[in-house]
Order: sequence, then structure tokens, then C-alpha cells
Amino acid sequence: AAFLGLAPLRLEYALCVPQTPPPPAGFPVVFAIHGGAFMFGRDLTKPPKQLAAGIEAGEFAVALLSYRLTTEAGLWGDEAVTWPAQSEDLFAAIEDVRARCAAHGLDGGRLAVFGSSAGAFLAAYVATAGTKPPRRLPFKAAVAMFPPTDLATLVEDVGQAPANLRPGTKPAGYGAGAPESRLAGFALDGSGSQPPDRDARLASASAVNAAHAGAPPFFIAHGDDDGLVPTKQSARLASALEAAGVAVEFRVVAGAGHGGKGFPFADAVAFLVARL
Repeated sequence: AAFLGLAPLRLEYALCVPQTPPPPAGFPVVFAIHGGAFMFGRDLTKPPKQLAAGIEAGEFAVALLSYRLTTEAGLWGDEAVTWPAQSEDLFAAIEDVRARCAAHGLDGGRLAVFGSSAGAFLAAYVATAGTKPPRRLPFKAAVAMFPPTDLATLVEDVGQAPANLRPGTKPAGYGAGAPESRLAGFALDGSGSQPPDRDARLASASAVNAAHAGAPPFFIAHGDDDGLVPTKQSARLASALEAAGVAVEFRVVAGAGHGGKGFPFADAVAFLVARL
């Protein structure tokens, strides 16, 4: 179903609904937000493999969301695609799904969000900012795997505990071409032209800043050998949520990089199911 049309492109989402009869209130909905450095990764043809079994078992439905990419400058208008375009798109899609829940046997009052990498940055933001007024979205759980979470501290977090970068792991830089810099619209390392409202713009994109007591329980995992996103970014989010009184399961995966083997995806999905 299309939820946003801006010539010449159109954003869409896809619903993956179990084939089993729905429970009386409908299937809970997991919103899956794709990664891909905010630059690519849009795929509405199949759910993340980690969620496929849950759909087949009738545990939940999955809504595959899309958002404007930073590589699509000029395709949605004259402006570059920067924050907060992505959050605007996601919130519009979520509200559209909720409006159609009854027609698809879904329960719009039982929601969760799931993402990895760039998708986890967006999932964490949606689950924190989206549960505040005026939206107050009924999220019951959130999964954020190896996410950036606070653009303002990315540079200073490189190599900081709980990271344990191995020899040969080269940390990412945050010049103008970095994915997070492209999202912000300026270089996070301070090079080049910087906007006068830099601090406010970065703060507005932070799930760490948006953490509050009404946010849902979070499952967060991050490799300690991640050269693309500092492990401390996940630690910051976990600490902010815990300080607000939110239940958090935070795992540092020893020897793991940015994704790959060893990540507790099965435990993350079980975490969702138990709270939906």
C-alpha cells in the first residue's frame, strides 16, 4: 500500500501476514526497518530472515517499511534527502498500517519495531520519540542490533569501551561522505561547512536524547569489534533507557563485527514474542 507520493517516486510498505487464522484481537505487528547506511537496502519482496519463522508460526505479522534514501537527492524534490525525512516517512507508514489493521486481521494496539545498523538507528528513534506525545504509539518492544544512536558523539565514541577492536579492524571516519554525515547533511567530524544549529540538529536525531520512561522494553546487541559503528553507541542508548526506568537487555558480542555470525537474533525475536 502506498502511503506517500512525491513525484517522480512513491514510497510503499508491504505487509507479511500469517496464513493461520488471526487471534480475536488480530496479529501483533512488527515493523521491520531496513538497514543499508541510509543509502540503499530497500526491499519489499520478503521479510528479514530472522522474522520469517515468526510469521509462519502465526506469532506476528511484519510490516516492511521504506523511507527516503540519502542517495535519492533530487528525486523527491530539489532538496537533499537528510534528517528528519526518514523519521517523517516511517511515522507516516506506521500510522497508515494502523489505520488498515482491521482489514488485515491485525492488532494496532500491539506493535514492535525491529532493525539492524541504520535500520536500528531508525527503529530506536521511532520507539523512543514515537511513544511520546503527541503520537504515543503503542510499542511493546524494540530490537536494535548494532545501531548508531547519537550522531553528536559518534566521533568521540570510536574505540571506546565496551569496544575491543582487534588488530586489523580499521575504525570508520565521519567526513562528509560517511553515511551518518550524509544523513545529517554535514560532516560529523567537523570538517567543511557546519550549520549554525549543528548541535540542535544532531540532538533532534538522537534516540539517546529521546529516551523516556514510556519507551518500550529494548533488546540491543553490538559486536565489540565493530569498525563501522562504535560499540559505545549501543551502550549509550542502553544507559539512557535504563536511567529512564526502561527495561533493557543489552549484549556485547565478543569478537563480532558489524553484523555477521554470533549475533543473538533468535533471542531478540523471542524477546519480541514474549512482549507482544
